Amino acid sequence: MCLIFLKALEKARKRFMFLVFGFVLMPEHVHLVISEPERCTVATAIQSLKLSTSLLSSHRKSAESRSPLWQPRYYDRNLRDYLEFVEKLRYIHRNPVKRGLAPAAED
Repeated sequence: MCLIFLKALEKARKRFMFLVFGFVLMPEHVHLVISEPERCTVATAIQSLKLSTSLLSSHRKSAESRSPLWQPRYYDRNLRDYLEFVEKLRYIHRNPVKRGLAPAAED
């Protein structure tokens, strides 16, 4: 699923011209810290990313890999300053460690 997500994210990034500052792919959800897209709204970019990921992953065969990655609705938040930006990046990168999925954030 990781490669599928990376391909879809790169496709959306190029198409809508946004920066990816950080992301974490969890078993049942994704955390993204991105800039405002130049060519659309965040909602349109996320919709495209979700659709692309779903289409690319539709060819997977195992039942486990077909579990939904995307929730029906996404939640966004504007980061107001550098401190909040750093706080959110730290949060998303520590999330797999907190859940016991990785020994350290860099993993």
